Amino acid sequence: MMPDKLFLSFWKLSLENLPVGQFVHQELSPTEAKLLIDQARQSYSLICVSSDDLLAPYKQSSLEKHRELCQVLQTHFDLSVVVKDFFSNSSVDGEEFFSVSPLEVVQVSGKIKLMIVTCSYSLPELRSPGKLEFQVIPDSVEFHLISAC
Repeated sequence: MMPDKLFLSFWKLSLENLPVGQFVHQELSPTEAKLLIDQARQSYSLICVSSDDLLAPYKQSSLEKHRELCQVLQTHFDLSVVVKDFFSNSSVDGEEFFSVSPLEVVQVSGKIKLMIVTCSYSLPELRSPGKLEFQVIPDSVEFHLISAC
């Protein structure tokens, strides 16, 4: 029997996540999402994934967006998701290597579920000339759960 797994992604869903079949898309309340994430974390079955290589120098803006949404989840929803959750590490010959688990390898089936956290952004007053600093609107955060029928 395949163990329950909860994959967590920010903003994105990939066609590879959905093999041919039927699926259920639920919108969860923040309380339901917290319970599901906490249960998955306790059973070591929470895996955070990203379609962006958050470790790549040219993806620093994606990394910052992930950090910001993690902070909003902690501050406004008491959800303990941190950027480090999106990294996995291994060691080869005593040297540690880090990587990001790619969204594209997740496939919803059986007891494997995918939660996608989405949000909207606002553009507050400009703080410095020429620099746009969008911010997550906490009230816009939504939790979507995709599971197989």
